[in-house]
Amino acid sequence: ADKIMIKIGNIKELNFIITWRLLYKGILQKQLTVKDIVEYAIEQLQKGNDKIKICELAGSDGDTNDILDIMYDLANEENSQDELENRKLRAVLLSRHLKQKNNNCIDGLMELTDLWIELGCSNDSPHIIQGKDNQINPIEYYTDDNYNYLFKRNEEWLKREIDFILTYQK
Repeated sequence: ADKIMIKIGNIKELNFIITWRLLYKGILQKQLTVKDIVEYAIEQLQKGNDKIKICELAGSDGDTNDILDIMYDLANEENSQDELENRKLRAVLLSRHLKQKNNNCIDGLMELTDLWIELGCSNDSPHIIQGKDNQINPIEYYTDDNYNYLFKRNEEWLKREIDFILTYQK
């Protein structure tokens, strides 16, 4: 399956504070593009943030390794925590995914499962994967009712997760 790409606008939509650590993780996981990072750096310059590293990013020729080095340094200069930034990224990806519900329950369930596998199937995941730590057979699992149930469960979990992040980000 294709990687779900996100845009910096998707992060802003959720009112998350954008940190360099968040963007660094997004690039490392190939969920953000270098072009997005350069555009963000230019936007920061226009807002008056003219730190030398941001100037370097804004004027970058798009060499990913150079960009990663600069972003790594910027991330380490700020007061951001890996765990919260990981949670922001996960919430943005899930939010993008839940914007459109699939008409086909089998495809929808497979897409949700793929997403959670990509996100790392954490213990706090709201998603239930058929056959993983359960005895649900495919006939019971791949139904409209189950898809509706899991879709709603993911939406409710996402709402709580966003509230948590908004409370603790600084």
